Amino acid sequence: NKLMTVLHIINNLEVGGAERQLIHLVCNDSKNKHIIFNLIGKNLFEEKLKESNVIEIKFNFKSRNPYTLLLNLFNFYKSVYFYKPEAIIFWLYHSFLFSIPMFLLFKSKLKLYWNIRQVVPEFKYEKKFTKIIFFITKLFSKYPKAIIFNSIESMKDHIRINYSNSNNIFIPNGFEYNKMLNEFIDPNFEKKIKNKKIISLIARYHLSKGHLFFIETAINILKKN
Repeated sequence: NKLMTVLHIINNLEVGGAERQLIHLVCNDSKNKHIIFNLIGKNLFEEKLKESNVIEIKFNFKSRNPYTLLLNLFNFYKSVYFYKPEAIIFWLYHSFLFSIPMFLLFKSKLKLYWNIRQVVPEFKYEKKFTKIIFFITKLFSKYPKAIIFNSIESMKDHIRINYSNSNNIFIPNGFEYNKMLNEFIDPNFEKKIKNKKIISLIARYHLSKGHLFFIETAINILKKN
């Protein structure tokens, strides 16, 4: 079977759940050809991508130089035209902005997907620019071929505020449980937790992730039990 070319557009490849899911996907799918457009250029997974022969194209959209920005935009769309992908997946709200001109330039020629990895943000914890991007992209949310959500709660949350599409897709996060135990957790972890109730939080450190709420809740549970 012919390899399908899939382009992934993401803000950066730093620490985060979405970034790890993307790396996990492209490094374990040998049935398709994956290319990552890294818009800001930061990457903690370069070695892993090289080992898996995944193409990464770095841009520098954080530059404030107007000439550099225009050149990056030109190279970005030129690369899309050069690779002629069967599908383009935009990861997280910031990357969705780059799909908007494509709806006008390529119309129905490209299969464009938006990939949302969270519930609707608590904007008091986010930058003002993120809030602006969210509401701009909400106006165009009906145009992608589909919007992908990683949880039912996220899908319901976005539909409630009309940030949705006629073709919403639910694809949950995947984890290799045994591999995670070996890499990150004590190998005897399963034996230690047998017949015990475990409450945990796995998330990067950010106000919106609720670490303080988790600690306060844990303290209240410990007082009772």
